[in-house]
Amino acid sequence: MENGSRGSRRWVVLTSLAGLTGAVMAACGSEAPAAPVSPTKAAGSAPSPASTALPAATAKPAVAPTVEPSKSKPAVKISFWQYQDVPSTELFQKYVDAFNAEGRGSTIQHDRVDGAKKAPAAAANSMPDLDLSNPNHPAQFAARDGGMVALDTFIRKQGSDGIPQAEYLPAPWGLYTWKRKQYGIPLQAAIKNFIYNKEIFAEVGIAKLPTTWDDFVGVGKKIVQKEGTSWKRSFLNMNVDLNRPWHEFSYRNNTKRVTDDLTKSLVNSPESTQSLQYLIDLAHVHGLQPKPDEYAPETVDFTTGRSAVHWGGFQNATAILKANPALKLGTMLVPYGPTPAKVTGIAGECIAMWDSSKERDAAFQFIRYMCYDRNLAWCKDYFIIPVRKADLSDPYYQSDLMAPVVETLQSHVYLRWMYDLGNTFPHAAEFAAAITTACKEAYTLQKSVKQALDGAADAHNALLAQYAGELKQFLADQA
Repeated sequence: MENGSRGSRRWVVLTSLAGLTGAVMAACGSEAPAAPVSPTKAAGSAPSPASTALPAATAKPAVAPTVEPSKSKPAVKISFWQYQDVPSTELFQKYVDAFNAEGRGSTIQHDRVDGAKKAPAAAANSMPDLDLSNPNHPAQFAARDGGMVALDTFIRKQGSDGIPQAEYLPAPWGLYTWKRKQYGIPLQAAIKNFIYNKEIFAEVGIAKLPTTWDDFVGVGKKIVQKEGTSWKRSFLNMNVDLNRPWHEFSYRNNTKRVTDDLTKSLVNSPESTQSLQYLIDLAHVHGLQPKPDEYAPETVDFTTGRSAVHWGGFQNATAILKANPALKLGTMLVPYGPTPAKVTGIAGECIAMWDSSKERDAAFQFIRYMCYDRNLAWCKDYFIIPVRKADLSDPYYQSDLMAPVVETLQSHVYLRWMYDLGNTFPHAAEFAAAITTACKEAYTLQKSVKQALDGAADAHNALLAQYAGELKQFLADQA
């Protein structure tokens, strides 16, 4: 994730499709810690998952074992890696301890490992049995020697041995589907949005949150406070890298990334150009936050009231409230552009199985435990959105922070192709750098928006041409 303390996220895009019903739901950044850390048991007030374990049986007279203790089958050891921060590692360990306490005949060995070690370990076929994976990992590692294992056979097993796919939101489930096979079970989901200071909004008389670009500017102008050139209060606190905001605002303006046949970039389309121009105008024309050459984090510090709106996501609320517990927070969704589309980005992770796993049935038990049996409890503890349809109705997810996110995830579906670090098509992640460069060139007024995005389109078209054969085969495989 770009911000906050939850480690890496990968962002994937959704858009509305006519006739599709039901609830539906990928993060940029580096893959967290630099070195392994020995996990410790989590402390805190959250109820322990172990409370759902079966109660101890009533004592009975001792019966001689039918198998000599020396010949009893030892517990199967299953290794599990994840790359999150220390608090998240402690939470994972709490659930690992609860699973191990159930006496299922397998024991999970959990380690926090730098995400950069994944590719070398996969190449050497020395990955753990299981790991926490991102939506872009199937494109990199699926069905290769040392890579991710397709889980379809395990999923289809009956009863508690399998997983009922129909209970899951289609979008997070689909993040880990590659060439019509399933390479991970979703653990959680979140979206990019704004967190706003409810007291500041009330102070200036804003009762209805903005839903369009024009409304967004109007609200911002009521909130900004300046004395000469000195910023007393900014509306926004977006930093000088507009890559992620461009993705989110352009999704809401019905902006496609590439043609359906993966042969031509659309990054310089009218809708895309309009979206980036709007973002630049928020600072340069409308004055809703400091311009790039004026920007400093302390000038727009949300926790101290120097800005009214925080760019990031509801999941950042934990860190914000730790810094200032008195804040009253709500979630504000990215507004719709002139060509509105029900599009948003989501983040998420899954638990995946790897080719190095020798005890796959036992390993899948832990996947089911985290991603199905205990998923709602996990998501509440982690302060993130669950991935099963029914769980979104839980009262916990009806707060001002959670409810807008839930509503969005229930009303959006996939945009067909995207390249912001999703699993959408081979080499998709390589398209991000050109967008980052174009956004920076335009925001700092080195180039016009059209010139900057034309340059990004040229870079993307070169990549599409370079990988044309592979992409053509990919489309055939997807058919």
